[in-house]
Formats: sequence, C-alpha cells, structure tokens
Amino acid sequence: MSSFSVSTNYYLRSLYSADRSLINKATREETKASSLQKADQDALRKGIRALADWDYEDDEENKKKNVKAKFYKNLKAFTDAYNYTLESGDKASPEDSSIKHSVNNIRSLSKKYSEELSSLGIKTDSKGYMKISDSALDNIDLDNYEEVFGKDSKYMKALSQYSEHVSNHIDQTA
Repeated sequence: MSSFSVSTNYYLRSLYSADRSLINKATREETKASSLQKADQDALRKGIRALADWDYEDDEENKKKNVKAKFYKNLKAFTDAYNYTLESGDKASPEDSSIKHSVNNIRSLSKKYSEELSSLGIKTDSKGYMKISDSALDNIDLDNYEEVFGKDSKYMKALSQYSEHVSNHIDQTA
C-alpha cells in the first residue's frame, strides 16, 4: 500500500487527461507498469508546466482567497502526480535501471530542496513522497512559491529533466 493519499479532483484529472482512470488506485493496480510510468511522467510534466506558468504576480487579484485556492488545487494535483511517479518508478523492472536511477534522482532532488519545500508547507517523508500540510492554503504567499515552483526555479528545471529522462526510457512494449 502507498504511503501517500490522493484526492481526486478536476486538477488531477486534467493532468491525467490521456487516461483519467489512472488516478484511481484500483485501476492503477490492474495497469501494466510501463503504462503507469508513461501516464505518470506525462502528468508530472503537465503539473510542472502548470506551476511554472502560474501568474505569481503580487497584485490584489492574486491575493484573493479563490485564486489561492485554485493555486493550492494545482499544487495538490502536482504533488499527487509526483507521488504517483515515484510509486510507478518503484515498480519498474530490474532491467529498467535508467528509470529507477532517474526516480532516485527525483527523490534526491526533493530531499535537497526539503527545507524550501517544508517552508511552503510541503513535507517529504523518508521514501520521498510529498504531503501538503492542511494549513498550507491559509499560508500561501505566491512570491515564496514562485522561488521553488516558478519557471526560473532550479528545482523545477531539474525535476523536469529527470521526468523527461524517465519518459525517454519507458518501454511501452513491456
């Protein structure tokens, strides 16, 4: 059983638009590993782009509660796709050492940035899975999030590269 939980919502479904059924744990258990890995990588890359492209401007419109709530839901969908990526990467066969290596790089990257993530209300557990604190929505300061998740963020650029590397090594015929 996974050490993380996923809440299905519009934002997560939009990340898995190619096959929305893969956000369901039961469907995931019946799906071959390479298909999960491909879907998870596609979703993670969409989540990265969604956060990187977010308008982090500090104007009155972005201070409104509904904008923060929408950002929070995008962030939650991103962390769910991230967690699914780790989970499906762990299921890669021993022959898929490139995938396992890249997934371990993703874990290491998030561990490297754990202090920055934690200051934003995002904790990583011992296996590298992310969890957003319940109070994160109340404490969202978009300027702080832009430093970690914006398009110029070193974290997001590296995460995107590792995700792309996994995608390039998935054997869809397996």
